[in-house]
Amino acid sequence: MDYLGLNFDHPKRVKAPDVIPVISPSWSPEWYYDPYLMPGRRMNVDKGWEIYPEAVYDIAIKMRDHYDNIPWFLSENGVGISGEDRYRDETG
Repeated sequence: MDYLGLNFDHPKRVKAPDVIPVISPSWSPEWYYDPYLMPGRRMNVDKGWEIYPEAVYDIAIKMRDHYDNIPWFLSENGVGISGEDRYRDETG
């Protein structure tokens, strides 16, 4: 691998589930966690996403400390807002 490209839009915070999942022939990762809403979080009201700018820094530190500091880049990120077309001009 030459580089690792990471896509990041918003954090997904989770906690241990309130109810233990029932064993079933089908499987879903969502059975093993419940959403966690961080107190005091900033929100993008148009998307319903948490805004956490420090996340990219946190990712960089994890890549350095837990993945041998492999070469990586942020290949996609965004916020997404209602009426974002109003920011377009003739160049895009």
